[in-house]
Amino acid sequence: AETGPQGAFTLEDAPIATRQLSAWHEAYKPATVSVSEQAAAPIEITLTPAAVVAGVVMYAGTPVSGQTVELVDASGQSFRVRTGEDGGYLLSEGEPGLAHLRAHLAPTEPGLAQRTMHSAAVLETGLVTDVDFTFGVLDAAIEGTATFNDEPARGARIAARVQTASGGEEVFSTSVQGDSTYFLEALPSGPAILQLQGLRIGRTEHLRSVSLPTRAGQTAAYDFALYGDATVIVQVSGLAQGAQGVVAAIEPGTSLLDFDWMDESLIPENVLARIPLNQDGEYTLEGLEAGSCTICAFARPPRRAPEDDDGFARPQYDAAGITLQPETETVIVLQLR
Repeated sequence: AETGPQGAFTLEDAPIATRQLSAWHEAYKPATVSVSEQAAAPIEITLTPAAVVAGVVMYAGTPVSGQTVELVDASGQSFRVRTGEDGGYLLSEGEPGLAHLRAHLAPTEPGLAQRTMHSAAVLETGLVTDVDFTFGVLDAAIEGTATFNDEPARGARIAARVQTASGGEEVFSTSVQGDSTYFLEALPSGPAILQLQGLRIGRTEHLRSVSLPTRAGQTAAYDFALYGDATVIVQVSGLAQGAQGVVAAIEPGTSLLDFDWMDESLIPENVLARIPLNQDGEYTLEGLEAGSCTICAFARPPRRAPEDDDGFARPQYDAAGITLQPETETVIVLQLR
């Protein structure tokens, strides 16, 4: 049944066994109330204003129905919905604050994989935030080589983070071959961040990023050539129980809050090397290149902190600038706060 101008409704011929009633409206959070068999008075359902996000999923300029859109809100809750016949979607269950969204596009041609586009938005109670997902045609490519100290970067991956016209980001990846070459085919055109990921020296993962736009019908080229023989031993203390994070070498001037990504494939561009952080102790960053960098530790506690104004746990971090010399070992002490 639909409500009238004053919000009144009538459900006729409702089954006797009815135990709950639910109400929906695109501008409000869904609400459900329990129903008693003996209820004689009118039933009231109170709706509260929602922080709504809505938009359209498109491929090559055409709306696409039946595609999945996911939302992870500021509290970490996840919601999903499928696009309608007009390619549109609407999500009203999320909490206000910074939200991360993903749209999944089913394969458009035989042999292609499902595509995923990432986006983010700040949701506000009582407002509708527009977030569209525009998938482009896959007609660009990138090729090149990846080496570490003049040897093939075995085990590494190359990822292209392509920015889209709607403001989202798609990630495509491939492995570095034994002869140091790589080839990323079937990419959309647009501004891109090309990243070397997963190059491991001991427990240290080395990473590099470069801006490299992709163009329709063209193959771009880029060679990654990394060098390094310096070591930093990082002594970390003050980590909250259950907190997870990273110990990393980053480019000077990088904001530590860039580490607060909800998807592991979206690595901040200015990270040079990293090790997972899960307890106090020593962490050894190996194979670092000589020159200036910042050594940091960043972690996020797993639970809400009641003393925080918004009820959410704050990240812990500490950092120190350093100039590395070739073939040296340096000790850095970091106290998380």
